[in-house]
Amino acid sequence: MATTHRATAVHTPRRPTIDLRDVTGVTVQVRLRRTAQPVVVTQLHRRAARDWLATQMRQASPAADLTTTQAAALLGVSRPHLIGLIEDGLMPCRMVGSHRRLARRDVERLRARWQRSRRPLAAMAAAGAEIAT
Repeated sequence: MATTHRATAVHTPRRPTIDLRDVTGVTVQVRLRRTAQPVVVTQLHRRAARDWLATQMRQASPAADLTTTQAAALLGVSRPHLIGLIEDGLMPCRMVGSHRRLARRDVERLRARWQRSRRPLAAMAAAGAEIAT
């Protein structure tokens, strides 16, 4: 008596993947959960837009005034946060009609000040990581 085997096809949905390429050109494929896909794609899109805008600002004229959107991208903060800094008097601006314009040198000065203030914190974090290991 001959036995017959019946193959059963099981459908397993493929998880979405994203190809990430680093600065050296190495590409890594990352699989995502379906629930994480919209969040990851949104964050990658925001980062790419912010990086593109920051590149455009670096290439712009040093004497040019910046909009709040451009300045926020250069600082790596949200536009509402930057407006809060302006309203608190921590960042000077001038008004052009109803629009705020910031001097590029003031934005770069604030960015440099933030970077200097973060260095000691990074050093303490590194020292704490060495102690923990």
